Amino acid sequence: MVNKIMTENELEREKIVEYINSMLGGSMVDVELDPKDYNTAIDRALGKFRQRSSNAVEESYAFLTIEVDRNEYNLPQEVTNVPVVGVTSVTMFVSQKY
Repeated sequence: MVNKIMTENELEREKIVEYINSMLGGSMVDVELDPKDYNTAIDRALGKFRQRSSNAVEESYAFLTIEVDRNEYNLPQEVTNVPVVGVTSVTMFVSQKY
């Protein structure tokens, strides 16, 4: 018998296969799925996750030069959240979430 050293990804995939088998009741009934079936399900789930996660949140940081005696600034509509990260005497650092 040849010993195969599994990569970290293969070990994680094997854990997911065991989880899927368990969720399908594999300890109580005979789940008749081939490794190809499990891998297809995992690949589809990863594809859907990657598709949705790329559209989730974009976070970026920018510098905003503040002016004396000015309290309001116009920002692009894409900016939804502006927590103050730090303030110096010349520049205020802000976090932008689009």
